[in-house]
Amino acid sequence: MPHCAKFRKRKPIRLTLYGCAFSCLVLTGWLALNFAGVPWFWIGAAAVGLALALLASDRNKDGKARWGWFFIACCCATFTLLELVCYIQYNKTHATQIFEPPLEAFIKDDPVLGYTLQPNACTHVSWISRGRRVHEATYTTDAHGLRAGPSRRGDRGRPVVFMGCSITFGSGLEDEQTIAYQVEELTAGRYQCYNLGVFGYGTHQCYAQLKNGFVDEVLGGEYPRAIIYQAIIGHASRASGRLPWNCRGPRFILDDQGVLRYCGTLEQARRQAWQGRSVLGRWAATAIAESFIKKVLYNRFHLSDAESRRLQIGLIEGMREEIVRRYPGCEFHVVFWDCPGLDRRYNNWFADQVRQRAIGLHRIRDVLPNYEQDWVQYTVAHPFDNHPNASAVARLARYIIGHVLKDGEYSADGEIAD
Repeated sequence: MPHCAKFRKRKPIRLTLYGCAFSCLVLTGWLALNFAGVPWFWIGAAAVGLALALLASDRNKDGKARWGWFFIACCCATFTLLELVCYIQYNKTHATQIFEPPLEAFIKDDPVLGYTLQPNACTHVSWISRGRRVHEATYTTDAHGLRAGPSRRGDRGRPVVFMGCSITFGSGLEDEQTIAYQVEELTAGRYQCYNLGVFGYGTHQCYAQLKNGFVDEVLGGEYPRAIIYQAIIGHASRASGRLPWNCRGPRFILDDQGVLRYCGTLEQARRQAWQGRSVLGRWAATAIAESFIKKVLYNRFHLSDAESRRLQIGLIEGMREEIVRRYPGCEFHVVFWDCPGLDRRYNNWFADQVRQRAIGLHRIRDVLPNYEQDWVQYTVAHPFDNHPNASAVARLARYIIGHVLKDGEYSADGEIAD
């Protein structure tokens, strides 16, 4: 009886001890998430300290230490160390893009596409890593809000339209290094090339550009010779709204009959899903997003899901149908940038799906020598920016002239002339 009474007396003290430890952890978490640069490192360190403190002060009914706290401290220490390693790795491979004037002055909201480029705008972009400029470029737009092309607009050649994301836009490249600019220059203006690419865009926005008449507006009633869409597997996740940084733009779904249906915007769907979460769920999602473990692992191991990939193919088929309906005789081609990451397992699947729909497909692995083995040589500033560099785009431009437009000196079969 005396032993049981002693244990019952110790129980309220233990609960008070646990409550104080939990309160300290919550306070540390709030301070770290709001004021610290690496919040989860400090949260983990606080958890280690509290677990060791409990190991030293908490006793079981026999008066012995509760070694479970030691196990918890080890787990928290492992997490803290991993968070620190991921933070270091992230800073080694990440560069902050600084826009001058700011990015907000270069883009504008759009009710259909989510956002577009400001017309007649110019911005200079610097990639800064650990206080050092690792790359820079200048972006200019024309009166339509498209990436600027050659100034030669007197002799209007037949239009060629390029669609896509930052690859088509030419992130990290000067205006004259972009795909549309180079094709027009190499053909001496026989084709007037329009660059409809916008950084961050997915297949859903390219489809909407056609469906809602934006391409018609740019072309001014002319029929294009060809429309070329540069695709990546990552466009699938953008189209389904699965990426946290890209929730703007139209939302499409495939119904049971495989027909595309417009369902409002991705932002509306994300807002509804967010409101459906509990307060704790919202806080947890916001807090986890600050973890460098998540940032590094998500960027490296994120995979597109099957539903998103099917939607992407449906949108590409929808693009083809819109082109056939609006521009009789216009060719539609897909330039596919084979994914070098984990999603590469779906490269062949994507290529097969496009070919089955009788759409012209051109895989970048067949354009750039040794691309699959050494894709880094074709990047703007690896590891800070892995967009295609000027050399890769120049080779692709010659390929398009020869194998898509079948024009002039580049139309010969065999190797592409350098």
